[in-house]
Amino acid sequence: QMCIRDRVQATLHDSQDLDHYELFVLDAPTPIIAQALGGPGDRLLFLTYLCPDGKSGLDQCSGWEEYIDGTKYCISAGEPIVIERGCDTGSSGGPETGAGTVRVIVAANQFDGTCDPYELQVLATYQLELPRDF
Repeated sequence: QMCIRDRVQATLHDSQDLDHYELFVLDAPTPIIAQALGGPGDRLLFLTYLCPDGKSGLDQCSGWEEYIDGTKYCISAGEPIVIERGCDTGSSGGPETGAGTVRVIVAANQFDGTCDPYELQVLATYQLELPRDF
């Protein structure tokens, strides 16, 4: 299957709650899209891509960029977030070894004091496995 869409059910419990996700995908020069749906909350989405060699592969970003612990993230408030990947794939050993890492952080932007359930959707082409907490 060329295109996989993953859905994860989760909840933000307070204004400081950060939900981290990581998934491994085959490296390809295709966009990655993430969005958090449902619930009453106003959320921030942080999205980045690491190339197979571990270096940042974040190219174009639909929001604004910030560094977190030395890693550049694309950040969006309340909108689906889209990044483009830019990796030097010439040094990898082909698609069978070229697995990159997608990292997503979901955080509360405005928290109204109740639990904020949401469904995280990540759309990436050439995906290898389902997201898991990291």
